[in-house]
This record gives sequence, C-alpha cells and structure tokens, in this order.
Amino acid sequence: MNYDICTDAVRWDAFVEASPHGNVFCSTKFLNALPVKYELATMLHNEEIVLGAIILISSSDLMKAPFPMTTYQGVLCCRDYQEMPYHRRSKWLVTNLTNLLVELEQRFPNFSFCLSPSFDDVRAFQWLNYHEPHKGICTVTVRYTGILDLQKTPDFERYLSEIRSVRRQEYQKSLADGYHVRSVQDIELLNYLHRLTFERQGLVRTDDEERLLLSISRAALEKGYGEMLVCCDKHGNPASATLFLYDQRFGYYLVGANSPDHRKSGSGTLLLLENIKRCFERKLIGVDFVGINSPDRGDFKTSFNAQPSPYFVVSFEKSVSML
Repeated sequence: MNYDICTDAVRWDAFVEASPHGNVFCSTKFLNALPVKYELATMLHNEEIVLGAIILISSSDLMKAPFPMTTYQGVLCCRDYQEMPYHRRSKWLVTNLTNLLVELEQRFPNFSFCLSPSFDDVRAFQWLNYHEPHKGICTVTVRYTGILDLQKTPDFERYLSEIRSVRRQEYQKSLADGYHVRSVQDIELLNYLHRLTFERQGLVRTDDEERLLLSISRAALEKGYGEMLVCCDKHGNPASATLFLYDQRFGYYLVGANSPDHRKSGSGTLLLLENIKRCFERKLIGVDFVGINSPDRGDFKTSFNAQPSPYFVVSFEKSVSML
C-alpha cells in the first residue's frame, strides 16, 4: 500500500459514502464549512483508497478531536472491509491501520481522531509503538452518543408509543396549545435562539463559536444536506429551533436552541419528534443524537429511545525526546 494525500473532492466523497464509517461530517461539503484547513490522508491499493483519515489544521497547529460542533472525523475504511469475514477483517485492519499511523507519525508531531461509533476496533491505536513507547503512544478515550435505530420500528406512530411517557405528554400538550413546526432557512433566528440557550445556562458564546454556527448552518442549508425547523406558538412567535444534518444513512441532531419564555411548553419535544418523523419519511436507518456526555442532556436524549453507543477519541503525541 502507498500513502497519499487526496486532493480530489469527488473521489474522497465517493469513498466516504461507500465506507462503513462514512458520515456527513467527513464529506468535503461539511469540511469546507469549517474555518480550518485539512488534509485527506489515504492509503492506496491498486490506486484505490482503502483507508482514509482527516487531519484538521488551524494555522500551523493540528486540531485536537473532536472539533467544536462536529464529530466523527476520524479514520475510515473502504467498503470491502465490512464485507470481509471477521478472521480476515481483524488482521487486515490492524496491519493496514498500523501502516497508516506510522506514516502519520513520521509526518506530524501529533494527530487526533474522533472515530465513528461504527469503528469498534481500536487495537491498532493502542498498539502503536507497543515495544517502543518512548517514541509516543496513543491515548484512547471512550465517549457516548445516542443512536435511535429506525429499522426496529415500522412507523412513527408506533415509535411514538414506545418513548418515555412524559415526552408523549409534552408532545400532545404542545400540539393542543397550538404550537406548530415549519421548515425555514433563517440562520440568524437559529443563532439568536442558540445565544439565548447559552445565556439561560449561564454561559457566554465566543465570537468564534458564533461564526462556526453560522458557517456550518449556512453551508448545510445552501448545499441541501441539512434542514432547519422552527417551532412557533399559536401567535407565530418562535419557541425553539433545530438544525439536523443528513447523509444517506442517518439524521444527526446537531443544534437545538430554545427560547426561555417557552421552556415549559413542550415545544422542544414537539420539534425533536418532528425531526425524527422526517427521518422516518426519508427512510433513514437511524438518528444520531450527537453526544450524550452530560447527565441532563444524556437523560433527555435517551428518553426518546436513543441507545447509548460508545465511540472513541484517539490522540497521539510524539515523545518530547523524539522531537
């Protein structure tokens, strides 16, 4: 296999779409919305990409994963990997991923990846420099997201009957009170409600965080891989808004924002359930709630029947003595 930097966006995106670890966050249309440079490191076999990795670079520094407001920008394997029998797949991954990591180790003082939940074998990272740890090792951290498997439920109405009862009550109450959902492209409204959400929590967004929200939202809506929904009261006042991203398999709950004036209205529940309903209509295989790594947020998201699913953040730093 040969190491190469992919500069062909069409070729890379085709690889991402076919990969069992591919997702919207790895596509060039999403990467181009980030305020950082990136390299697409690949391993080639017979001129075909069999392994790929995204290296995010800000100024002269490599970014530590996960990048804000994004996730799963890690290592991806080719489609053939998923089709191998396990006895062959295991050896193939350890051998070839190790080769990729050695190449990266020679080129960068550090690198960091946030792996897809479908990437479940991290031994190659753990074994890098196994016999020479003084050269630098990878640290592996486990995080969790919530995955809702839409293939287990025949339709939205059946799904609605299976979630936590308080969510159904909030959903029904908000509808009875005249709350309604519509699709919009008003990223300034999303930005405004997002700021209010931070303020309610006693947090202050930085200018960089605001610019990132606007950049990601604008690209997703303009290029058609995202949808913004807003929930309004019976008078048309906005109560909450979401931004969902989509690829060919999943819907991703990337941004949720609420007005403090409507916090107890159930509008946030109504809005999220409308997004899930639309994922059913798109015939997607699942919904990724993009993180359940704090108690309150985790409980809210799992109350929609999202299954806690681990994913790994891996980081390598070369030993100071090797620099």
